[in-house]
Amino acid sequence: HVKLEGGEFLIDILPALPSDWSEGKVKGLLARGNTEVDIIWNSNAVKEIALTNNIGSRIAVKGRYTIKNNGASVHYADGVTYIDAVKGEKYELIPERNTL
Repeated sequence: HVKLEGGEFLIDILPALPSDWSEGKVKGLLARGNTEVDIIWNSNAVKEIALTNNIGSRIAVKGRYTIKNNGASVHYADGVTYIDAVKGEKYELIPERNTL
C-alpha cells in the first residue's frame, strides 16, 4: 500500500512506499483537514509535494520542507513544517532532505 497518513491533521508523506516503486507520482489524494496532496518521487526520495487546503486551515507536514510560494506563512517545530494555508491556494514544497 502507498500510504498517506493524516492523524490530527499531521500529513506524513509516503511512510510505507514499497522499495519496488522507486519513482512515480500521485495527484489528488485527500488528507484529513480537507487538504489535497500531489507527490512526485524519484530514486526512492520525495522530490516535490503540492498541497491545496480547501478550507483555509493550518497544514502540518511531517519533515522539514522549503516552500516555493513567496509570502507563505510557514514555521518549523519538532520535525514538522506548518503552513497557515489560504483556502484554495496551492503550496509547493521541496524536502530539505530527500528521504522517504
